Amino acid sequence: MVNSYDMKRLSLISLIISLLFVFSCEDKVEKDTTPPSLTITSPSNGETVSDKVVIKVTTEDDKEVSKVEFYIDDSLHVTDENSPYEYEWDTNKNHNGEFSIKIISYDESENLSEKSITVSVFNMKILFTSEDLQYSNNIYIMDTSGNNKIQLSNIQSDKPQYSPNGSKISYLSTTDKWLTRRLEIMDQNGENKTTLTEVNSSSHPIFSPDGKKILYLDRTDNDNNKEIYIINIDGSGKTNLTNNESEDYESIFTPDGKKIVYNSIINNFSNIFIMDSDGSNQTKLTNHNLGNGDWIPSISPDGNKILFQSSMDGQQSGSDIYTMNIDGSNIKRVTMSGGMGGHFTPDGKQIVYVSREMGSSSLDIYIINTDGSNKRNLTNSPDRNDNSLHISEDGNKILFISNYNDDYEVYMMNIDGSNQINLSNTPNQDEMRTPQFQPKYPE
Repeated sequence: MVNSYDMKRLSLISLIISLLFVFSCEDKVEKDTTPPSLTITSPSNGETVSDKVVIKVTTEDDKEVSKVEFYIDDSLHVTDENSPYEYEWDTNKNHNGEFSIKIISYDESENLSEKSITVSVFNMKILFTSEDLQYSNNIYIMDTSGNNKIQLSNIQSDKPQYSPNGSKISYLSTTDKWLTRRLEIMDQNGENKTTLTEVNSSSHPIFSPDGKKILYLDRTDNDNNKEIYIINIDGSGKTNLTNNESEDYESIFTPDGKKIVYNSIINNFSNIFIMDSDGSNQTKLTNHNLGNGDWIPSISPDGNKILFQSSMDGQQSGSDIYTMNIDGSNIKRVTMSGGMGGHFTPDGKQIVYVSREMGSSSLDIYIINTDGSNKRNLTNSPDRNDNSLHISEDGNKILFISNYNDDYEVYMMNIDGSNQINLSNTPNQDEMRTPQFQPKYPE
C-alpha cells in the first residue's frame, strides 16, 4: 500500500519529468538552425554593367529575414532590412574592371546565407591632358558627361595613349621640365606606374594592336636623328627599327600588327614609308617634293588604305587629304580646299578632318566621303579653332579641342555635328589636349 509520503514523492518526480519534457520541447522550438534561401537575380554572373545598376536579390526564411548586406569587393556598401532587398550601385565612382558582388542574408537567429558573383564594370572614360598657367601638364580622365574628373599623373606628364583594350595607358613624363623624358605605362585608373625607358623625343607612344608592344621616337646616339623604336610593355626588347640617316616621325601599325606605316624626311621632304613590324623591308610609298611633303598617315579599319595630308599638287590651301592603297598605288586627292589631321570613320566610308577653308580665319572640323563627295562642316565655329579630333569606336561621337580666347576646352559632338558639348568647361585659360575615348574591353 502506497503511503502519503510515497505519493508525494511520485508526484514530485512526475512534475520534474513533465517540466523536463516541456523545456526540452521549448529548446527544440527555439533553436533555429536553418539559414534563409538566397538568390542574386540581377545582375547576372559575368555580366558587363555600367552607370547605375540595381543589384536585386530574392531571400526567404521559414521565420523571418532580419537583414541583407551588400558588399562590393568585400567592402560593405549597404545593409537593407526591408523587402524588396535591392541596392543601386553607382559604378561611375569605380574604375573599369572586374568586381565581386557578395550578398549575405541573415534571419532572426543569425543564421546566414552567402552568394557571390563577378561582374565587369565599363563606363567609357575620356583621357586628356591639361596644361595649367604654370605650363605644367598632367593626365586626367573624366566621364563622357564631363563629370568625375580624376588626375592620374602625379608628376608632369603628357602624350597619353590608351592600349587597344583600354586597360593600360602609355605616356611621357618628366621631373626636370622636359630636359629628360621617360616612356612610362600605367593602369587605366592611374595605378602601377612603370618606367620603360628614357627617351629624347616628344612624340606619342603608340601601342601595337595586341597591346604587347609600344612604338615611340627617340634620337640615336650616333647621328641624333629621330628614329622609330619599339619596346615590350615590360621594358624589355628595346629595338631601333628604322636605324637610318633620315628624320622619322609619325608611325602607326596596320590593324593586323604586321606592318608599320610612317613618314620620314629625306632631302627636306617628308614621304610615306611602310615596313614590317620588325623593321625589315622598308619601302617608300610616296615620292613628292612640293610643299612640305606627305605627313600624318592614318590607316583604314580594313588595313587596305592609307590616308595622309600632302601638298603634292601645289595647292594654295597648304595641304589636302589624300588616300592610296596600302602598297602606295592608286593615290587620290579627297579634299580640294584644305585638309589635315584626317581619320577614317570606323566603317571606313568617311573621313573626318580639320581645315581652314579659303577666306576663313578659323579651323573647323569636316566630314567627307572617301571618294570626295558630300563634304560637310561639322563645327562651323567662326570664333573658335577646332582640332585634335578623336572618333569613338562605334562611330557615333567625336571628341575635339576648341580654342576660344586662349582657353582650350574638350568638346564632344555627334558624328553629324549636332549636340556640341563643352565637357571640360574650366574657367581658367588652361590648355586641354589630346582627348580620346577609352576603348571598350573585349567581351
